[in-house]
Amino acid sequence: MREATGADLILATVAAFSGIPSPVAVTTARGAAIRFVVPAGSGRLRGVDGVARACAVPGVVDVEIYREPGAEITVSGDFRDRIGHALARGATAAEAAVAAEEAVGHLTPSLVVRQGCRHDGLRPPAQRRVPEIRRMLLERRDPPRPAWKAELDRITHVDLAHVVMLAERRIVGAGTASTLLAAITELREQDYLALETVPAPRGLYLAYESHLIDILGDETGGVLQTGRSRNDLGVTCLQLALREPYRRLSEELAELGRVLLERAHEHREVLMPAYTHFQAAVPVTYGHYLLGLAQAFERDARALAQAGSCWSGARWAPGRSAGRLCRSTRGARPTSWVSASRCATRWTPSPPGTPRCGCCRRPWSSASPSTGPPWIC
Repeated sequence: MREATGADLILATVAAFSGIPSPVAVTTARGAAIRFVVPAGSGRLRGVDGVARACAVPGVVDVEIYREPGAEITVSGDFRDRIGHALARGATAAEAAVAAEEAVGHLTPSLVVRQGCRHDGLRPPAQRRVPEIRRMLLERRDPPRPAWKAELDRITHVDLAHVVMLAERRIVGAGTASTLLAAITELREQDYLALETVPAPRGLYLAYESHLIDILGDETGGVLQTGRSRNDLGVTCLQLALREPYRRLSEELAELGRVLLERAHEHREVLMPAYTHFQAAVPVTYGHYLLGLAQAFERDARALAQAGSCWSGARWAPGRSAGRLCRSTRGARPTSWVSASRCATRWTPSPPGTPRCGCCRRPWSSASPSTGPPWIC
């Protein structure tokens, strides 16, 4: 722009930030063109030949090489492939373009190409940082717990809440619920020692359920699936598994946003160049740059919050073909999901004022104001 019109937009922008009047004045009317040096392939850069010949082309006003000898070059098929440029001016834009293209024709990158070698140094810096970023975000802070025990932690957590709900709704007796809760709690306190040598050819849950049936009998140990399917259990356990990384990521994202906002305010008057395609384009303030980052992370935080909001609402379980899901508004968390279609036999005609289901408005015969709130979707 400066070569074609004589106007220095960068200087004018800096002056504007500084509060100095600096009107933009066009002093010339000619053509200017820029052409870039792009290597033919990936490898280690030995150097770029022909710089002196490029500078000698009539009309060329600037020749620059961005990468130093020894730099690793990876061809990506976009602006990142540029390793230098030639800038020319002329009476017209076409004349300037011819000069710039001639100059670039003299600039020949020399590369040491590594055939069939995927060295980490040949990957773009952003890709080389991916393992480090993944470690920062996803590493476990404590020694990892065996996967099968972590899964049983979630299963038994859901089962404790489910048994409490069954007892509160008088679907199972208090004695049965008490015995079952005691057995599940004992398993958790002993870190599932009784299940360490139990074969699980049909899956961990069936081995765990079979153990309860063996020690408590079918009438007690077999009631865990009352009012739900294993699909319901699987969905709830998945949500439990996601809670801790979700909480940690949310907290760290909020802290990052807070720090960015503080730094943006602190550096609101510090000038820096903004880059386009690795080229210094316009001056901005460092505070403005940090505020842009904060805005991007705010968008991610909103998306994360929206994803987490679905955990508190009812969902169709995978593979279900009938029945609306209802949930108890009372009892231990996590919520136990119950299919209204499976509880249809408990619905009976009732007089006005009887508690009703919030989703289908049918009365619940065993619920009353003294035993707890009605079911809702």
